[in-house]
Amino acid sequence: MSLTDTPYVNVAKLKMIFDVEEPKEPAFIQELLEDCRQLIELEPKNKWPLYMRSLVLMEYRPIRSHSEIVDNLKLLAESLDTKRVELYKSLISRQKLNFSIREQFARLLSHESDELVVRYSELTSLEGVEFLAGLVGSADFSGNQLKEIHRVVLPNLHSLTVNENPIESMK
Repeated sequence: MSLTDTPYVNVAKLKMIFDVEEPKEPAFIQELLEDCRQLIELEPKNKWPLYMRSLVLMEYRPIRSHSEIVDNLKLLAESLDTKRVELYKSLISRQKLNFSIREQFARLLSHESDELVVRYSELTSLEGVEFLAGLVGSADFSGNQLKEIHRVVLPNLHSLTVNENPIESMK
């Protein structure tokens, strides 16, 4: 294999972007999470402690706390902070995209397969997929909530499947 056959991939950067490894957690984080939990119990209708807890979990425990993060964001979107429903949907979408990419990360890096499959994951955006430019040749985003398909910057992409999405525009 020549050098031109293997695309350059900044593995450390990809691991950070897609939360493949959780960062070292500062000592105060556990206390902050506990304080948020107590505030949530005291004021269950207050969106701020739940939002703060979710942000901290996304930053420091995205793998271990994936389900809690998604559940928290859904609760915020559906009942505690309905004015920002699109923000929460976007955050959920990114968490689910990252989760799916984490599951496929080793295979994509090994060049065993260039197929990225993220089906029925409630994705509202493909934001972030462009960082996999040198790795993805085929992508399947069927059954999500994609309304717009912006130009996906994946130069090696030869197959894109977006069936069963409520697509309104393609740019």
